[in-house]
Amino acid sequence: MTIVELSATTVFSQNKIDFNYRDVPLKKILDEIKLQTDFNFFYNIKEIDDKKRMSFKAEKEPLRVVLKKLGDQEYLDYTINGKHIILTKRKVLNKSTLPPVQEKEIKGVIREDSGNPLPGANVLVKGTDIGTLSDFDGNFSIQVPDGKQILIISYLGFATTEVNIKDKTTIDVTLQSEANQLEDVMLVGSRSNVARTNVERAAPVDVLKTQDLVSTGQTELAQQIHFQAPSFNSTKYGIVNVTSYVDPATLRGLGTDQTLVLINGKRRHQSAALNVNRVVGRGSVGTDLNAIPSAAIERIEILRSGAAAQYGSDAIAGIVNLVLKDDYNKNSITAKSGISSRSDGAVYDFSVNLGNRIAEKENSYLNTTFYFHHNEETDRKDTYSGFVFDRDDEVNDALLVEQNGFDRDKDIGTKFGQSRNTMGAVIFNGAYPINESWEIYGFGGISHKKLLSFGFFRQPGRTERSVPEIYSFGYSPLYPATSTDAQASLGVQNDLRDGWNFDLSVTYGKNWLATYTENAANASFGIFTPTEFYLGNNNFGHTSVNTSISKTYRDMNVLKSLSLAFGAEFKNEEYQITIGDRVSYTEGPFADQGEFSSSGKIGFSPREAVDKNRASYGVFADIESDISEALLVGAAARVENYDGFGTNVSGKLNARLKFTKNFSLRASVNRGFRAPSLHQLNFSANDPQFGINAQGEDDSINILHIRNDDPTVGKLGYGNLDAETSWDYNIGITAKLGQKILLTLDAYQVDVQDRIIISESLDVNDVGLPELFTEQNIAEIQFFTNAVDTKTTGIDFVGTYTERFGANDDKIFTTTLSATLNKTEFNSEVRTSQELQTLGVTEVVGERMRGLVEVAQPKNKFILSLDYKSKRFFTTVRLTRFGEVSDVDSRDDNGDFQVKDAKIVTDLSLGFNFSEKFSWNASVNNLFDVFPDRNLYGGTFNGLSPYGRSTSQFGVMGSFFSTGFNFNF
Repeated sequence: MTIVELSATTVFSQNKIDFNYRDVPLKKILDEIKLQTDFNFFYNIKEIDDKKRMSFKAEKEPLRVVLKKLGDQEYLDYTINGKHIILTKRKVLNKSTLPPVQEKEIKGVIREDSGNPLPGANVLVKGTDIGTLSDFDGNFSIQVPDGKQILIISYLGFATTEVNIKDKTTIDVTLQSEANQLEDVMLVGSRSNVARTNVERAAPVDVLKTQDLVSTGQTELAQQIHFQAPSFNSTKYGIVNVTSYVDPATLRGLGTDQTLVLINGKRRHQSAALNVNRVVGRGSVGTDLNAIPSAAIERIEILRSGAAAQYGSDAIAGIVNLVLKDDYNKNSITAKSGISSRSDGAVYDFSVNLGNRIAEKENSYLNTTFYFHHNEETDRKDTYSGFVFDRDDEVNDALLVEQNGFDRDKDIGTKFGQSRNTMGAVIFNGAYPINESWEIYGFGGISHKKLLSFGFFRQPGRTERSVPEIYSFGYSPLYPATSTDAQASLGVQNDLRDGWNFDLSVTYGKNWLATYTENAANASFGIFTPTEFYLGNNNFGHTSVNTSISKTYRDMNVLKSLSLAFGAEFKNEEYQITIGDRVSYTEGPFADQGEFSSSGKIGFSPREAVDKNRASYGVFADIESDISEALLVGAAARVENYDGFGTNVSGKLNARLKFTKNFSLRASVNRGFRAPSLHQLNFSANDPQFGINAQGEDDSINILHIRNDDPTVGKLGYGNLDAETSWDYNIGITAKLGQKILLTLDAYQVDVQDRIIISESLDVNDVGLPELFTEQNIAEIQFFTNAVDTKTTGIDFVGTYTERFGANDDKIFTTTLSATLNKTEFNSEVRTSQELQTLGVTEVVGERMRGLVEVAQPKNKFILSLDYKSKRFFTTVRLTRFGEVSDVDSRDDNGDFQVKDAKIVTDLSLGFNFSEKFSWNASVNNLFDVFPDRNLYGGTFNGLSPYGRSTSQFGVMGSFFSTGFNFNF
C-alpha cells in the first residue's frame, strides 16, 4: 500500500476555513484544507479513494469542525497530533454478521534509521487488505488472521521491508531512508527475499532510475547508460556496416557477448547480427538495448560481477537487468526534439505511458508504453582527397576533376557519423492476482526499426567496380535494413505452504534483421545491373522455460536469516540465414570486370544459408544467509548441458562482513561459462571490406568468413569451437559516513580461458592457401578460434554526497563521483597451429585483433555529476572523462598504434516543474564541442573517416541541443 502525504505550504487562520466545492475529487478538498492551515495529511490510498467526487462546504469554521463534518460525510476517522492529521476509513460493518476469524494481536514500533519514530507508517498483512498506520510515537497494533506470518512495512521516502511475525507478539522495525541510500533495494544478484541495498550486498550493483537516464540528454538507452555507468561502454561508430544497426556494448572491458541482459529477471534474446567488422566487439553478438525505450523502464540494475552460476551462460562480465514500469495509476506523455550544432542529426522522440488496473482487480496492473523515435544521420567526414577518374596519374586526375566539375564535398554520397533510424515500439508489463496466493504475470513487446547506413565512395576511375553508364561520377552505396524485435514472457507465481515461493515462466524472443543495398551495382552485369539488392535475413530467437522455488527464513535461533532457492531451465535457440537476391551474389556475363556481386555488401548465397537449433538444460541451487547481523555468506551452483558441448558446472561463493554498522568488506569468486553462440558456430559470409590491396592502396577486398565445420578450417589445424570458461574474483569495501556520504570501492580480476576470437584475415596468396581454397575473387579468409586466454583487471569506485536543505528539506543537492579503471590483456601465447606455421603464418590472431581486445576501449572513465532539484526546478551538470584509446588502423612508421588522448565531455540539463502534471526540460550534450583525436597515420580512407572507425570513445556527434516536456495525467 502507498501512503500519501499532503504537505501544507501556506498558513491561514485555523478558525476561518472557508470554501465551497461541488462535484470535485476528495483530494481537492484536502488540498484546500492544507492550503488554509499548516497541517499535513497522511492516508492510505488503497483504503481512502481520494479520486472520489463529492461536494463539501466550510463556512469560516474551525479545523476540528471541518474534519468532523468531512468524517461524518465520508465515513472517515481522524487523529490530530501537532501539525499532523492521519485519516483512516471508519469501520461500519456489523461484526456479528461475519464468521469468526482466529486472530492474534501484533504490537510494535516503527523508527527511521536515525532512531526517531515514524508517524503514519503503513503496516499491511501480506496477502490481505488488513492494514493500519503507526501513531505519532511510531507505535501500532494490528490484528493478524491465523496463518498469516508476514507484515509489510512502508513509508513514503523509505525502503519497504517485510517482517516475519511467526511466534511473535511484538516487533521493533527500523526503516532505511531512501534519501540516505546509494541505490534502491534491487532484485538482481540474489534470490533472497531480504531487502538489501548495494552497500549491504556481497557483490556490486549499480541502479539507474528513469530520471537518471533522462538527465543524460541522450535519446537511446545504450548511450544513456554509457553516460551514467563508468563500467559500461556503448558508443556510435561511423561507417561500420552491421555495427551501424546494433551498437556494441561492453561491461568491465570484456566482450559484448559476455554480458547477459535480463528483463524483469528473465533472459532477453540477443541480436541476429554478428559483428564481424574491425571494431570493438569484433566476432561477438550482443543484445540490442536500443530496441527498448527508457520510457518503459522503472530502473536498470547492473551487476558488476560474474553470475553464470545464478543466471546461466553469457554472464561472465555481469548482468544488465531492465525492470519495467508497473504503475497502475499514473499516465504520462513525453516528447523531445533536438539537433546538433552542425544542423544535422535531428531527433524526434515521443512516448505515452499508461497504467491501469486489469478489470478493476485489486493488486493487478497493466503498464503499457507506446514509443516513436526518429533521428537523421550526421556527417563528420573531411573533404575527399583520393583519386576520382584516374587512379594512376594524379595530374590527369586533377584535370579530369576540374573538367567534369566534380565537387569533392557535394558529389561524395558517403556520410561518416550516426546512421538514420526510425523506430516504433510497444512495451507492456502486467500482473493479475488469481486469488490470495496465485498471481499470473506477463511482459514483453515489439519494436521495429528502419535503419540506413552509408558505404564508402566508389570512384568512377575504378573501372573494375563501377558501371560508368549508370554512375558517371561514381557512387556511394546505401545500406538500408529493418530490425524487428519481439519478446513475450508469461508466468505464474504463488506463495506455497510454509512461506515457499514458486515461479514458473515461459519466454520467447526473436530478432529479424533484413539487409539491403541501394545506389549500388553488380559490375559483372554491366549496364543491366540492378541498383537495389535484397541481401537476405539474419534471424535469431530463443525460447526458455524457467521454474524456481525459494524461501527465506528469518530470525532463526542460530541464524538471522537463511534463503534457499532451487530451479531448472530449458532453453532452445534458433538461428537462420536466408538467401538474398540471386544477382546479389552471382557472376554476370561481364565477370572479367572483377566484380561478381553487389558492391559494398554481398548477398547471402545458398552456401551461407543455414537453419540451426540448439537445446540446453540446466538446474541450479542458491543459498544465502545472514549468519549474524555482521556476516552474510552465499553460494550458488549451476549444472548446464548444451547440445554439442556436454555438461558444465558453474559456481559462486560470496561473503560480506560488517566491521561496523557503516563499514563493510565484501568478496566473491565465480566460475563462469559461455558456450559459443549459434552465430559463431554457423555464420559464414563473403564480405567485401575496404582494406589495402596488392599495390598498397585503399581498396575493396573480398574476405570470406568460413564456418568452423568447413574442411578448410580443419586443414589449417582448427576445428570445432570450445566453450569459454572464466574465473572472476571480486573484493570491495562499502562505507557510510554519517547520513550524507556513501562510498563503494571494488577491485576485480576476470580470467577467461579459450576465449572465442576471430582469426587474422589470412591472405590466400601470401600463405599458399590457394592450394586449399580456390574460390574466385577471395583475397582473405578468416574463422573463429579459441586461440588465446585473456585477463581483465580493474577497480570501480562510486561516491555520493547528498545535502538536503530548505524549510521542508525539499531541496536536494547530490554530488556523485564514479570511476572505473581496467586493463584487458592476452594472458597466454597465441595458440597458432602447426599447419598454419608451416604455411608461414606466425600468429593466427594478429596485432589488429589484439589491439581491438586490449587497447581500443578506454582503460578508464570518470563521471562527476552535480544534481540539484527542488519542487519547481532541477538541473544536472555532468563531466565525463574518457580515457585514452589506441586506433589499430592508424600506425606510425614503427608500426605502433596511434594513441588518442583522454577527453572530457561536459553535459548540462535543466528543467522546470510548472505543476505536478507538467514539466519542461532542456539539455546540451558535449557543451564544448569536444571530438576524439583525428587519425594521423591512416585509416581515414582519403578523409571519409577522419576519426577512424575501429574505436570510438564517445562518438563524433559534437554539441547537441534538445528540449522536451512531460505531462502526467
